[in-house]
Amino acid sequence: MAAGVRSHLSTTASPALREILATAFLERIEIFASLLAAWGSKTNLTARPSDPAEIAFHILDCLTPVAECRARRFRQLESKLSSKSLVLDLGSGAGFPGLVLAAAYPAYFVLAEARRKRASFLTVAAAEMKLKNVEVWQTNVAKTSLTPKFDLVTAKAFGDPETLYTFAAAGLKVGGLALFYAGPNQSLKKDKAASRGLTVALELRYTLGRKAERVERTAVLWRKLSATSEN
Repeated sequence: MAAGVRSHLSTTASPALREILATAFLERIEIFASLLAAWGSKTNLTARPSDPAEIAFHILDCLTPVAECRARRFRQLESKLSSKSLVLDLGSGAGFPGLVLAAAYPAYFVLAEARRKRASFLTVAAAEMKLKNVEVWQTNVAKTSLTPKFDLVTAKAFGDPETLYTFAAAGLKVGGLALFYAGPNQSLKKDKAASRGLTVALELRYTLGRKAERVERTAVLWRKLSATSEN
Protein backbone atom coordinates (compact mmCIF):
# COMPACT_ATOMS: atom_id res chain seq x y z
CA MET A 1 0.00 0.00 0.00
CA ALA A 2 2.60 2.57 1.13
CA ALA A 3 4.95 1.78 -1.76
CA GLY A 4 2.02 2.03 -4.14
CA VAL A 5 1.17 5.53 -2.93
CA ARG A 6 4.78 6.60 -3.32
CA SER A 7 4.89 5.19 -6.83
CA HIS A 8 1.67 6.97 -7.83
CA LEU A 9 2.97 10.26 -6.43
CA SER A 10 6.24 9.93 -8.30
CA THR A 11 4.60 9.10 -11.62
CA THR A 12 1.58 11.44 -11.59
CA ALA A 13 2.95 14.59 -9.94
CA SER A 14 3.61 17.59 -12.15
CA PRO A 15 7.18 18.94 -12.38
CA ALA A 16 6.26 21.77 -9.99
CA LEU A 17 4.93 19.27 -7.45
CA ARG A 18 7.99 17.04 -7.68
CA GLU A 19 10.00 19.84 -6.07
CA ILE A 20 7.84 19.40 -2.96
CA LEU A 21 8.06 15.59 -2.93
CA ALA A 22 11.39 15.40 -1.13
CA THR A 23 12.65 12.09 0.28
CA ALA A 24 11.78 12.98 3.89
CA PHE A 25 8.24 13.93 2.83
CA LEU A 26 7.74 10.67 0.93
CA GLU A 27 8.96 8.63 3.91
CA ARG A 28 6.41 10.35 6.16
CA ILE A 29 3.67 9.86 3.58
CA GLU A 30 4.40 6.13 3.36
CA ILE A 31 3.76 5.89 7.11
CA PHE A 32 0.62 7.99 6.73
CA ALA A 33 -0.69 5.76 3.93
CA SER A 34 -0.09 2.57 5.92
CA LEU A 35 -1.93 3.98 8.94
CA LEU A 36 -4.77 5.24 6.78
CA ALA A 37 -5.25 1.76 5.31
CA ALA A 38 -5.15 0.10 8.75
CA TRP A 39 -7.51 2.56 10.45
CA GLY A 40 -9.74 2.89 7.42
CA SER A 41 -10.84 -0.72 7.76
CA LYS A 42 -12.22 0.07 11.22
CA THR A 43 -13.52 3.62 10.93
CA ASN A 44 -14.85 5.80 8.13
CA LEU A 45 -11.82 8.05 7.60
CA THR A 46 -12.03 8.52 3.84
CA ALA A 47 -13.31 6.77 0.73
CA ARG A 48 -11.18 3.82 -0.45
CA PRO A 49 -8.41 4.14 2.20
CA SER A 50 -6.61 1.08 0.80
CA ASP A 51 -6.48 2.35 -2.79
CA PRO A 52 -2.99 3.82 -3.47
CA ALA A 53 -4.19 5.81 -6.48
CA GLU A 54 -7.02 7.41 -4.49
CA ILE A 55 -4.78 8.36 -1.57
CA ALA A 56 -2.16 9.77 -3.97
CA PHE A 57 -4.91 11.86 -5.60
CA HIS A 58 -5.88 13.43 -2.26
CA ILE A 59 -2.24 14.11 -1.36
CA LEU A 60 -1.59 15.84 -4.68
CA ASP A 61 -4.82 17.80 -4.28
CA CYS A 62 -3.54 19.11 -0.92
CA LEU A 63 -0.19 20.18 -2.38
CA THR A 64 -1.18 21.52 -5.79
CA PRO A 65 -2.30 24.99 -4.61
CA VAL A 66 1.17 25.51 -3.10
CA ALA A 67 2.82 24.53 -6.38
CA GLU A 68 0.40 26.71 -8.36
CA CYS A 69 1.15 29.70 -6.13
CA ARG A 70 4.87 29.15 -6.62
CA ALA A 71 4.42 28.99 -10.40
CA ARG A 72 2.50 32.29 -10.31
CA ARG A 73 5.15 33.87 -8.06
CA PHE A 74 2.57 34.30 -5.31
CA ARG A 75 5.00 33.86 -2.42
CA GLN A 76 2.64 34.65 0.44
CA LEU A 77 1.28 31.12 0.84
CA GLU A 78 4.68 29.47 1.32
CA SER A 79 5.66 32.28 3.69
CA LYS A 80 2.67 31.28 5.85
CA LEU A 81 4.02 27.70 5.89
CA SER A 82 7.44 28.73 7.21
CA SER A 83 8.87 27.72 10.58
CA LYS A 84 7.69 30.96 12.21
CA SER A 85 4.04 30.47 11.23
CA LEU A 86 1.02 29.05 13.05
CA VAL A 87 -1.58 27.19 10.98
CA LEU A 88 -5.11 26.09 11.91
CA ASP A 89 -6.66 23.24 9.89
CA LEU A 90 -10.44 23.12 10.32
CA GLY A 91 -12.19 19.75 10.28
CA SER A 92 -8.97 17.79 9.70
CA GLY A 93 -10.69 14.42 9.27
CA ALA A 94 -8.22 11.92 7.80
CA GLY A 95 -5.44 14.52 7.61
CA PHE A 96 -6.24 16.26 4.31
CA PRO A 97 -4.79 18.83 4.06
CA GLY A 98 -3.39 19.35 7.59
CA LEU A 99 -1.16 16.29 8.03
CA VAL A 100 -0.03 16.36 4.41
CA LEU A 101 1.05 20.00 4.60
CA ALA A 102 2.68 19.42 8.00
CA ALA A 103 4.73 16.60 6.47
CA ALA A 104 6.03 19.00 3.81
CA TYR A 105 6.43 22.30 5.67
CA PRO A 106 7.86 23.41 9.04
CA ALA A 107 5.00 25.65 10.22
CA TYR A 108 3.30 24.61 13.47
CA PHE A 109 -0.08 23.04 12.66
CA VAL A 110 -3.13 22.83 14.91
CA LEU A 111 -5.52 20.19 13.57
CA ALA A 112 -9.08 20.75 14.80
CA GLU A 113 -11.35 17.69 14.56
CA ALA A 114 -14.60 17.19 16.44
CA ARG A 115 -14.95 13.41 16.02
CA ARG A 116 -13.08 11.39 18.64
CA LYS A 117 -11.96 8.48 16.42
CA ARG A 118 -10.62 10.79 13.74
CA ALA A 119 -8.84 12.93 16.31
CA SER A 120 -7.28 9.74 17.71
CA PHE A 121 -6.10 8.77 14.22
CA LEU A 122 -4.55 12.19 13.69
CA THR A 123 -2.72 11.99 17.02
CA VAL A 124 -1.32 8.53 16.27
CA ALA A 125 -0.41 9.44 12.70
CA ALA A 126 1.43 12.61 13.73
CA ALA A 127 3.43 10.64 16.30
CA GLU A 128 4.27 7.79 13.90
CA MET A 129 5.26 10.28 11.19
CA LYS A 130 7.49 12.01 13.79
CA LEU A 131 5.81 15.35 13.13
CA LYS A 132 6.80 17.55 16.04
CA ASN A 133 5.05 20.48 14.38
CA VAL A 134 1.53 19.09 14.90
CA GLU A 135 -0.99 19.48 17.71
CA VAL A 136 -4.45 17.90 17.59
CA TRP A 137 -7.50 19.60 19.08
CA GLN A 138 -10.44 17.26 19.56
CA THR A 139 -13.02 20.01 19.56
CA ASN A 140 -16.04 21.41 17.79
CA VAL A 141 -14.76 24.77 16.58
CA ALA A 142 -18.30 26.14 16.75
CA LYS A 143 -18.02 25.82 20.53
CA THR A 144 -14.43 27.06 20.71
CA SER A 145 -13.47 30.65 21.34
CA LEU A 146 -10.92 31.28 18.61
CA THR A 147 -8.47 34.13 18.95
CA PRO A 148 -6.81 35.89 15.99
CA LYS A 149 -3.36 34.32 16.33
CA PHE A 150 -3.08 32.15 13.21
CA ASP A 151 -1.10 33.08 10.11
CA LEU A 152 -2.96 30.57 7.91
CA VAL A 153 -6.27 28.73 8.16
CA THR A 154 -6.93 25.74 5.90
CA ALA A 155 -9.99 23.62 5.22
CA LYS A 156 -10.96 20.90 2.75
CA ALA A 157 -14.53 19.61 2.39
CA PHE A 158 -15.49 21.48 5.55
CA GLY A 159 -19.03 22.33 4.56
CA ASP A 160 -20.92 25.61 4.32
CA PRO A 161 -18.61 28.46 3.19
CA GLU A 162 -20.38 31.04 5.34
CA THR A 163 -19.60 29.06 8.51
CA LEU A 164 -16.04 28.59 7.32
CA TYR A 165 -15.56 32.34 6.82
CA THR A 166 -16.79 33.01 10.34
CA PHE A 167 -14.24 30.63 11.89
CA ALA A 168 -11.42 31.79 9.63
CA ALA A 169 -12.05 35.45 10.41
CA ALA A 170 -12.09 34.68 14.12
CA GLY A 171 -8.81 32.76 14.04
CA LEU A 172 -6.73 34.75 11.54
CA LYS A 173 -4.39 37.61 12.27
CA VAL A 174 -4.94 40.70 10.16
CA GLY A 175 -2.92 40.02 7.01
CA GLY A 176 -3.28 36.27 7.45
CA LEU A 177 -4.43 33.92 4.69
CA ALA A 178 -7.15 31.29 4.48
CA LEU A 179 -6.75 28.43 1.98
CA PHE A 180 -10.04 26.73 1.16
CA TYR A 181 -10.38 23.77 -1.21
CA ALA A 182 -13.71 23.63 -3.04
CA GLY A 183 -15.47 21.91 -5.90
CA PRO A 184 -15.43 23.84 -9.20
CA ASN A 185 -19.16 24.57 -9.00
CA GLN A 186 -19.37 25.36 -5.29
CA SER A 187 -20.82 28.77 -4.44
CA LEU A 188 -18.13 30.86 -2.74
CA LYS A 189 -20.55 33.43 -1.26
CA LYS A 190 -17.97 36.17 -1.60
CA ASP A 191 -20.27 38.76 -0.05
CA LYS A 192 -20.38 36.71 3.15
CA ALA A 193 -16.60 36.53 3.18
CA ALA A 194 -16.33 40.30 2.69
CA SER A 195 -18.65 40.94 5.63
CA ARG A 196 -16.14 39.09 7.81
CA GLY A 197 -13.16 41.08 6.61
CA LEU A 198 -11.96 38.54 4.03
CA THR A 199 -11.10 39.31 0.42
CA VAL A 200 -9.96 37.02 -2.40
CA ALA A 201 -6.17 37.07 -2.74
CA LEU A 202 -5.97 34.39 -5.44
CA GLU A 203 -8.37 31.91 -7.05
CA LEU A 204 -6.87 28.75 -8.48
CA ARG A 205 -8.44 26.27 -10.87
CA TYR A 206 -6.56 23.12 -11.75
CA THR A 207 -7.11 19.55 -12.92
CA LEU A 208 -5.74 16.34 -11.44
CA GLY A 209 -5.66 12.80 -12.73
CA ARG A 210 -7.92 10.38 -10.88
CA LYS A 211 -7.38 6.99 -12.48
CA ALA A 212 -8.78 7.27 -16.03
CA GLU A 213 -10.35 10.73 -15.65
CA ARG A 214 -9.30 14.33 -15.13
CA VAL A 215 -10.94 16.06 -12.17
CA GLU A 216 -11.47 19.81 -11.95
CA ARG A 217 -10.53 21.35 -8.62
CA THR A 218 -10.70 24.85 -7.13
CA ALA A 219 -8.74 26.42 -4.31
CA VAL A 220 -9.24 29.97 -3.07
CA LEU A 221 -6.88 32.05 -0.97
CA TRP A 222 -8.53 34.72 1.15
CA ARG A 223 -6.72 37.51 2.98
CA LYS A 224 -8.00 38.97 6.24
CA LEU A 225 -7.91 42.74 5.82
CA SER A 226 -9.46 43.93 9.03
CA ALA A 227 -10.27 42.87 12.56
CA THR A 228 -13.72 41.45 13.23
CA SER A 229 -15.62 40.83 16.41
CA GLU A 230 -17.41 37.75 15.11
CA ASN A 231 -16.64 34.20 16.33
